[in-house]
Amino acid sequence: MTKRRCTTCGKTRIATQYATAKARVCTPCKRETARKNARALRLAKTYGITPDDDEAIAVAQGKRCAGCKERRRYFLHVDHDHKVERDLLAKGVPPEEAARRSVRGKLCARCNKVLRDVRDNAATLESLAEYLRTPPAKAVLS
Repeated sequence: MTKRRCTTCGKTRIATQYATAKARVCTPCKRETARKNARALRLAKTYGITPDDDEAIAVAQGKRCAGCKERRRYFLHVDHDHKVERDLLAKGVPPEEAARRSVRGKLCARCNKVLRDVRDNAATLESLAEYLRTPPAKAVLS
């Protein structure tokens, strides 16, 4: 079996782990590069940030969700304020800058869904917290 060294990872792999007979980068490395490039493109297009910006936000939060403070095994979601973004766009701010200025932090999927479900309304969240502290049924059923 023919083997060759991948120029990206440096591992010696059999020829079937390369896309073509002359390829110098193994298929796993090629896939990983494509995944990173797709993520970078999505971060830039959707939020106006680079992967370095994304990592800096994560580090600033201790690589934990800004909501529940828990660590996750997956990429945290970039949380942004749609209203701020719309207001900036209405004022003529370029879309990339409006998206960038609307970023609030990084959240796990669960916390991001909670904010979506309450439509980013802080009063609703405060009301729910008070409900959890003093449920009305406790007074009736005690």
